[in-house]
Amino acid sequence: MMLSKFRIIALFTILFCVSIHAKSQNVIEGYWGAKAGLNVNKISKLTFDNSFKPGFHLGVFAVFRLNDHFSIQHEVLYSMRGVTLDLPAGGGTYAKNFSFIDLPWMLNYHFSENFNISAGVQTSVYAYFKKPVADTIVYNKDNVNTIDFSYFVGGSFLLDNNFGFGVRFNGGIVPAFDVNETKGKNYTLQIFLMYAINKRKGKTF
Repeated sequence: MMLSKFRIIALFTILFCVSIHAKSQNVIEGYWGAKAGLNVNKISKLTFDNSFKPGFHLGVFAVFRLNDHFSIQHEVLYSMRGVTLDLPAGGGTYAKNFSFIDLPWMLNYHFSENFNISAGVQTSVYAYFKKPVADTIVYNKDNVNTIDFSYFVGGSFLLDNNFGFGVRFNGGIVPAFDVNETKGKNYTLQIFLMYAINKRKGKTF
């Protein structure tokens, strides 16, 4: 399974790099850049009280023009999500962070040069380099589903100086944990800053 995960990450990374190379050779129109921001994550339907868990994400993105209003965008992100549980009988708080490589693909609609809305799907690969140690709480790193799928909607605003900001909501499609106790899914709000490295002023893409 570890090899399969690395194959998925490698495939998406190669596709991303090929797209960037095509852009650099003026085969396709678009721009690319870097982004980073806040994750606020919650997993539904757990047997313990579940609080919102803050995390972060960072990575690169590329936008490719389809026509005057539509573009496609894909990203390669490192993303930290997690779980925060209030244990019963005075057991205190149980909190764990889970690292993923997020690989979102989306369709953008551009209202103007600066503002767009987005919708798409995302594959997330659980990123660990040694087997996590199981503990007494079933919602632990050892039981996180290796592959996570989600849908998302959002919007972003890109300023004339190529800096921008945006917000995105991700809704899980598959269970967050590979356990019988729950089929709860990840729900994540993302708020981010971005910089379009090679976007030319006055060009929509």
